[in-house]
Amino acid sequence: MSPLDVVLSDYDVLEPDVLYLTAEQVATFIRRHVHGAPALAVEVISPSSRKMDLDIKRRVYEAFGVEEYWVVDPEAESVAVYRRGEHGSFLAPAAVTRHRGDALTTPLPPEFTLPLDELFG
Repeated sequence: MSPLDVVLSDYDVLEPDVLYLTAEQVATFIRRHVHGAPALAVEVISPSSRKMDLDIKRRVYEAFGVEEYWVVDPEAESVAVYRRGEHGSFLAPAAVTRHRGDALTTPLPPEFTLPLDELFG
């Protein structure tokens, strides 16, 4: 969890709110830095970070090989889930909402499930 820098290049250093590293990626962890793309990056948006999280950070994470990118919107009680498609770019985001009783799932941490009622409860 934050604060933890993700160093993607000499010019691209981001600090996701939450990240998930595979066993192989844990080797890239050096003190307070991860070198290279994490498997999963999660950003929690606020009114001041909306454009940065939905546009700029999404493009950077996509360009550097993050497998999944989640953008949590506490106000709307929803999560936009971006997953890498077969051609290497993020697919259109899946909208997961508390109002529909959805749960977050991912194959990255096997069998991970988080009901949005628990996240936003």
